[in-house]
Amino acid sequence: MKKRLCMYSEIGPNISVTASRFIAISEGGVRIGEDVPTVRWTDGEVESVRLLREAGMSYGEISKKMEIPKSTVYAICCGKLRAAYPKTWKKVQRTED
Repeated sequence: MKKRLCMYSEIGPNISVTASRFIAISEGGVRIGEDVPTVRWTDGEVESVRLLREAGMSYGEISKKMEIPKSTVYAICCGKLRAAYPKTWKKVQRTED
């Protein structure tokens, strides 16, 4: 009977896997939303802030609940922060070790 080797032992531990994903691009050609490297709040958190505001919560209540500064909550709700919509999506490659 033939002995089967697992994939890991055949190719070794020092490999890199290339994966691709899509990032959101604005009209100005820059990354937006979670795809910005310095982003602090996820798209889900931003959407939650908007939904809580629509439900009638105050900026202060949302700030305490979400642990986000009140000024940031205000900026999100008023469209001064994270208000851009993707014009297109770009496929990027990333290497994971």
